[in-house]
Amino acid sequence: MKTVCQFSKSKLTLLCLFALLLCINGICIAKDTLAPLKDGKIPQNLDQLWEGYDPAAEPLDTEILEEWEDNGVICRVLRYRVGIFKGQKAMMGALYAFPKGEKNLPGLVQIHGGGQHANLNAVTTNARRGYACISLNWLANQMTGLRKGQNWKWEGIHTDWGCVDATQNTHNLHFGSLEPDDKTVDNVESPRNNNWFLGVMGARRAVTFLQQQPEVDPSKIGMYGHSMGAKLTFDTSAIDKRIKAAVPSAGAQANKKEGLHGNTIATYAHYPKQTCAVMFLNPSNDFHGRIDDIEKTIDGMTSKEYQLCRTPHLNHRTMPEYAVTGLLWFDKYLKGTFEFPKTPELSLALRTSNGVPIAIVKPDTSKPVTEVDVYFNRGDVKATDRYWELAKIEQKGDIYVASCPVVSTNESLRVFVNVRYPLDKPVTGASYYYQIYTAENFWLSSRMYTVGPDELKAASVKATAQPTNIIEDFGPEWKKKWYSYNYDSQWPFRSHKLKDKRFQAPSQDVKLALDIKCQKDNAISIELDQYRTQADVKGGGQWQTVVFEPSDFKLKEQKNKKQDKPENLEKFSDFGELVLGAGDVAYPDQPEVEVSAGWDGELPQFRDLRWLDGN
Repeated sequence: MKTVCQFSKSKLTLLCLFALLLCINGICIAKDTLAPLKDGKIPQNLDQLWEGYDPAAEPLDTEILEEWEDNGVICRVLRYRVGIFKGQKAMMGALYAFPKGEKNLPGLVQIHGGGQHANLNAVTTNARRGYACISLNWLANQMTGLRKGQNWKWEGIHTDWGCVDATQNTHNLHFGSLEPDDKTVDNVESPRNNNWFLGVMGARRAVTFLQQQPEVDPSKIGMYGHSMGAKLTFDTSAIDKRIKAAVPSAGAQANKKEGLHGNTIATYAHYPKQTCAVMFLNPSNDFHGRIDDIEKTIDGMTSKEYQLCRTPHLNHRTMPEYAVTGLLWFDKYLKGTFEFPKTPELSLALRTSNGVPIAIVKPDTSKPVTEVDVYFNRGDVKATDRYWELAKIEQKGDIYVASCPVVSTNESLRVFVNVRYPLDKPVTGASYYYQIYTAENFWLSSRMYTVGPDELKAASVKATAQPTNIIEDFGPEWKKKWYSYNYDSQWPFRSHKLKDKRFQAPSQDVKLALDIKCQKDNAISIELDQYRTQADVKGGGQWQTVVFEPSDFKLKEQKNKKQDKPENLEKFSDFGELVLGAGDVAYPDQPEVEVSAGWDGELPQFRDLRWLDGN
């Protein structure tokens, strides 16, 4: 039999040594993961894009870079092979943890968001709950977390995409582009050149990694991710049927696009293929996973196994009692140890005797219901600026009824409901940005109703919500109308109320006033978007009034000064965010100082944040 290559043994030996040297230096001459385009034909849809690809076909070449044990949890820093592109390996850095000595564990893939990184908190908190969890470092940023109670960062070599790149660091524009360059798979316009495609490939290989671990049950795999990680979570779970449950947070939006990108890369193209169980964690004011778009996502999915959890008022953040719902989703679908109540039933009656729309809510009472909140938004402002009014509820047995008055029938009305349930025991996890939290309750949300002006007018809805000079009366539930980024729901307090026509300044000739009572001398701060002011307040527990004119508010951030904004506020109008916080004595000389939490003593009491007219 003739040999293919007519080389002497010495030449073959030299070639083998050369190939070995290339592999040692990270250059591999093995067959590429993706075959060249057949007859130059570009994939036109998802089926063609993934045709012939098997995420379990290639070896993972897993490298354990570091390993330790932390209170019964095995932790590893590792890399695995995503694939071979242009003859060179692409290696994904990751963190992996599992409870020592356990078998048949459900596995979780955690995918970070833009600008983020793999984090120890994610994998260790899941390991302590009986999961094997891998946190992907797909953007190649420095990996961090808590290690034995101390801040830890891993500075070694980790993610290396080789001859391609799916990161924001050197290839950021290719999340939206299909064009070729020196870091793409194909040398022509192709969906295989897009960063999202490579990211999904890396996530699918993480599923393969979990399935090959001796402590993991390969039939019980879940995936979750935040922001950009939410898109990767949704898209990957839609095309990889090994994933049984998915939890995208602040993402998975309906980004419908035309043409090749829309048919192959956009999340919109993945809807019909989504058959696994999905829990949507989407804050009500999110810029990336707009809740309007999530409704379109649900309507387009093949799967009807879904539920929702919406943190009110927040943008791209959440609170423990909302974040924990994602963990419980995996307990249900991967462990079978938790049962969710059904999604709250919400209907909207538009034709009423007084012309005021009525929300009718029927929560599932299979578990004890501790709270029911109906939120409604009147207006068509930008999604991040929406003010969600808390409706006044009347309970009638198992039914809750709430009025949703509108200011104008020329704008849309949106309504959703949140229902709160207690947990049998506290659950600890790591949130969107890896803060450790413990929750004793969880929230479930309804679908959102959106009613346009034509429908409101056809139902003879009346504009009964009148403008008022009282922005906030600080009644018993006022904090539900505001929000905080802190888990203790304390300083500073934030609101989008000034985007609602009811609470906007009635004229340019007004002042802003607030009654306040505190025990010690302090300073109160108020922000209106980029502008900030503060006033001294006396202790002693007596009510006092602070009054501000527009000119009292100074531009607070140096970056805003580069935008040719006036140094002082000229009028009270068109603000997205109102903030009440503790003042800072350094503020007069340092206008860039943010609102601090440095309040001395007990938090103050407030009364009547209001507009004062010119008289």
